[in-house]
Amino acid sequence: MWRNCDLHLHTTPNEQDDTEWDPAVFVQSALDIGLTVAAVTDHNNVYHVSDVVAAAEGTALEVIPGCEIQTEQGHIVVLVPGETGLVLLAEYLQRVGATAGGTVQFDRLIEDSHTLCSDGSPFSRHLVLIGAHVDRNGSLLGAGSPVPVDTQLQSARQLNAIEVVGDPMIDQWLSGGVKGHLDTKLCLMRSSDSHSPVLRSRT
Repeated sequence: MWRNCDLHLHTTPNEQDDTEWDPAVFVQSALDIGLTVAAVTDHNNVYHVSDVVAAAEGTALEVIPGCEIQTEQGHIVVLVPGETGLVLLAEYLQRVGATAGGTVQFDRLIEDSHTLCSDGSPFSRHLVLIGAHVDRNGSLLGAGSPVPVDTQLQSARQLNAIEVVGDPMIDQWLSGGVKGHLDTKLCLMRSSDSHSPVLRSRT
Protein backbone atom coordinates (compact mmCIF):
# COMPACT_ATOMS: atom_id res chain seq x y z
CA MET A 1 0.00 0.00 0.00
CA TRP A 2 1.37 3.38 -1.01
CA ARG A 3 1.23 6.19 1.55
CA ASN A 4 1.78 9.89 0.95
CA CYS A 5 4.44 10.87 3.49
CA ASP A 6 6.48 13.94 4.37
CA LEU A 7 9.19 12.98 6.83
CA HIS A 8 10.71 16.44 7.39
CA LEU A 9 8.25 19.05 8.64
CA HIS A 10 8.68 21.94 11.06
CA THR A 11 5.81 23.27 13.13
CA THR A 12 6.45 27.03 12.97
CA PRO A 13 8.81 29.38 11.14
CA ASN A 14 10.39 30.18 14.52
CA GLU A 15 10.08 27.08 16.65
CA GLN A 16 10.76 28.98 19.87
CA ASP A 17 7.81 31.35 19.24
CA ASP A 18 4.40 29.81 19.98
CA THR A 19 2.42 33.00 19.33
CA GLU A 20 0.45 31.60 16.39
CA TRP A 21 1.05 27.90 16.98
CA ASP A 22 -2.06 25.78 16.47
CA PRO A 23 -1.44 22.02 16.16
CA ALA A 24 -4.94 21.47 14.79
CA VAL A 25 -4.16 23.77 11.83
CA PHE A 26 -0.91 21.87 11.25
CA VAL A 27 -2.73 18.52 11.21
CA GLN A 28 -5.58 19.75 9.01
CA SER A 29 -3.16 21.28 6.51
CA ALA A 30 -1.32 17.94 6.31
CA LEU A 31 -4.62 16.18 5.62
CA ASP A 32 -5.63 18.87 3.09
CA ILE A 33 -2.59 18.15 0.91
CA GLY A 34 -3.21 14.41 1.12
CA LEU A 35 -0.58 13.33 3.63
CA THR A 36 -1.20 10.14 5.58
CA VAL A 37 2.14 10.24 7.43
CA ALA A 38 3.88 13.36 8.76
CA ALA A 39 7.06 13.58 10.82
CA VAL A 40 7.48 16.55 13.15
CA THR A 41 11.18 17.44 13.01
CA ASP A 42 11.88 20.75 14.73
CA HIS A 43 15.49 21.78 15.33
CA ASN A 44 17.10 20.15 18.38
CA ASN A 45 13.80 19.93 20.27
CA VAL A 46 10.55 17.96 20.53
CA TYR A 47 8.43 20.68 22.17
CA HIS A 48 5.53 20.45 19.70
CA VAL A 49 5.47 16.72 18.93
CA SER A 50 3.00 15.69 21.63
CA ASP A 51 0.63 18.51 20.63
CA VAL A 52 0.61 17.31 17.02
CA VAL A 53 0.12 13.68 18.08
CA ALA A 54 -2.85 14.70 20.22
CA ALA A 55 -4.35 16.87 17.45
CA ALA A 56 -4.05 13.97 14.98
CA GLU A 57 -5.93 11.47 17.16
CA GLY A 58 -9.03 10.24 15.38
CA THR A 59 -7.83 11.50 11.99
CA ALA A 60 -6.24 9.66 9.06
CA LEU A 61 -2.84 11.25 9.80
CA GLU A 62 -0.10 9.18 11.42
CA VAL A 63 2.45 11.37 13.20
CA ILE A 64 6.07 10.24 13.59
CA PRO A 65 8.10 11.87 16.38
CA GLY A 66 11.30 13.34 15.04
CA CYS A 67 13.96 15.98 15.42
CA GLU A 68 16.45 17.73 13.15
CA ILE A 69 19.83 17.76 14.88
CA GLN A 70 22.63 20.16 14.01
CA THR A 71 26.03 18.49 13.60
CA GLU A 72 29.35 19.80 12.32
CA GLN A 73 28.70 17.82 9.12
CA GLY A 74 25.23 19.22 8.54
CA HIS A 75 21.74 18.47 9.82
CA ILE A 76 20.55 14.96 10.61
CA VAL A 77 16.85 14.11 10.89
CA VAL A 78 16.14 11.52 13.58
CA LEU A 79 12.80 9.69 13.44
CA VAL A 80 11.45 7.28 16.05
CA PRO A 81 8.18 5.70 14.87
CA GLY A 82 5.85 3.82 17.19
CA GLU A 83 3.86 4.36 20.35
CA THR A 84 6.95 4.91 22.50
CA GLY A 85 8.69 6.98 19.84
CA LEU A 86 8.55 10.32 21.63
CA VAL A 87 9.87 8.87 24.90
CA LEU A 88 12.76 7.12 23.15
CA LEU A 89 13.51 10.18 21.02
CA ALA A 90 13.68 12.44 24.08
CA GLU A 91 15.99 9.92 25.75
CA TYR A 92 18.25 9.80 22.69
CA LEU A 93 18.42 13.60 22.43
CA GLN A 94 19.47 13.75 26.07
CA ARG A 95 22.05 11.00 25.47
CA VAL A 96 23.71 12.87 22.59
CA GLY A 97 23.47 16.24 24.36
CA ALA A 98 21.19 18.01 21.87
CA THR A 99 20.28 21.51 23.08
CA ALA A 100 18.55 24.49 21.49
CA GLY A 101 21.06 26.22 19.24
CA GLY A 102 23.74 23.63 20.02
CA THR A 103 25.78 21.34 17.80
CA VAL A 104 26.19 17.58 18.30
CA GLN A 105 29.28 15.84 16.95
CA PHE A 106 28.32 13.58 14.04
CA ASP A 107 30.44 10.70 15.36
CA ARG A 108 28.71 10.93 18.74
CA LEU A 109 25.32 10.81 17.06
CA ILE A 110 26.30 7.57 15.34
CA GLU A 111 28.08 6.01 18.32
CA ASP A 112 25.24 6.74 20.73
CA SER A 113 22.74 5.23 18.30
CA HIS A 114 24.34 1.86 19.10
CA THR A 115 24.08 2.24 22.88
CA LEU A 116 21.24 0.78 24.92
CA CYS A 117 18.15 2.77 25.77
CA SER A 118 16.28 2.47 29.07
CA ASP A 119 14.28 -0.57 27.93
CA GLY A 120 17.52 -2.50 27.29
CA SER A 121 17.30 -2.49 23.50
CA PRO A 122 19.77 -0.61 21.26
CA PHE A 123 18.63 2.78 20.05
CA SER A 124 19.51 1.64 16.52
CA ARG A 125 16.52 -0.73 16.63
CA HIS A 126 14.17 2.25 16.96
CA LEU A 127 15.91 5.17 15.23
CA VAL A 128 15.89 6.19 11.59
CA LEU A 129 18.81 8.53 10.82
CA ILE A 130 18.52 10.66 7.68
CA GLY A 131 21.01 13.13 6.24
CA ALA A 132 18.85 16.25 5.87
CA HIS A 133 18.72 18.25 2.60
CA VAL A 134 22.12 16.88 1.59
CA ASP A 135 22.01 18.71 -1.73
CA ARG A 136 22.17 22.14 -0.05
CA ASN A 137 25.39 24.02 0.66
CA GLY A 138 26.73 23.28 4.14
CA SER A 139 24.94 19.94 4.36
CA LEU A 140 26.40 16.46 4.60
CA LEU A 141 26.96 16.10 0.84
CA GLY A 142 26.57 19.75 -0.11
CA ALA A 143 28.82 21.60 -2.53
CA GLY A 144 31.72 23.54 -1.07
CA SER A 145 32.15 21.26 1.93
CA PRO A 146 35.67 21.35 3.45
CA VAL A 147 35.33 17.59 4.02
CA PRO A 148 36.71 15.37 1.20
CA VAL A 149 34.07 13.63 -0.93
CA ASP A 150 35.16 10.15 0.22
CA THR A 151 34.70 11.22 3.85
CA GLN A 152 31.29 12.73 3.04
CA LEU A 153 30.17 9.47 1.44
CA GLN A 154 31.58 7.42 4.33
CA SER A 155 29.48 9.48 6.75
CA ALA A 156 26.39 9.12 4.56
CA ARG A 157 26.78 5.33 4.51
CA GLN A 158 26.33 5.30 8.31
CA LEU A 159 22.81 6.69 7.93
CA ASN A 160 19.58 4.94 6.97
CA ALA A 161 18.87 7.40 4.15
CA ILE A 162 19.76 10.77 2.68
CA GLU A 163 17.20 13.43 1.86
CA VAL A 164 17.26 15.54 -1.27
CA VAL A 165 15.00 18.58 -1.56
CA GLY A 166 15.69 19.50 -5.21
CA ASP A 167 14.43 17.41 -8.12
CA PRO A 168 17.43 18.13 -10.40
CA MET A 169 19.84 16.59 -7.88
CA ILE A 170 17.68 13.48 -7.52
CA ASP A 171 17.72 13.00 -11.29
CA GLN A 172 21.46 13.59 -11.44
CA TRP A 173 22.30 11.21 -8.60
CA LEU A 174 19.96 8.49 -9.84
CA SER A 175 21.54 8.55 -13.29
CA GLY A 176 25.19 9.28 -12.44
CA GLY A 177 25.62 8.08 -8.87
CA VAL A 178 25.80 10.16 -5.70
CA LYS A 179 28.47 12.81 -6.31
CA GLY A 180 29.56 10.83 -9.35
CA HIS A 181 30.29 7.64 -7.40
CA LEU A 182 28.30 4.95 -9.22
CA ASP A 183 29.37 2.31 -6.70
CA THR A 184 27.81 4.20 -3.78
CA LYS A 185 24.37 2.80 -3.01
CA LEU A 186 22.33 5.04 -0.72
CA CYS A 187 18.63 5.26 0.02
CA LEU A 188 17.40 8.56 -1.45
CA MET A 189 14.25 10.25 -0.20
CA ARG A 190 12.43 13.49 -0.93
CA SER A 191 10.84 15.65 1.78
CA SER A 192 9.67 19.24 1.93
CA ASP A 193 11.58 20.68 4.95
CA SER A 194 8.59 23.01 5.24
CA HIS A 195 8.74 25.61 8.03
CA SER A 196 5.16 26.73 7.48
CA PRO A 197 2.42 25.80 9.99
CA VAL A 198 0.17 25.67 6.93
CA LEU A 199 2.00 23.07 4.90
CA ARG A 200 2.96 23.44 1.27
CA SER A 201 3.13 20.19 -0.65
CA ARG A 202 6.46 19.76 -2.41
CA THR A 203 6.73 15.99 -2.21
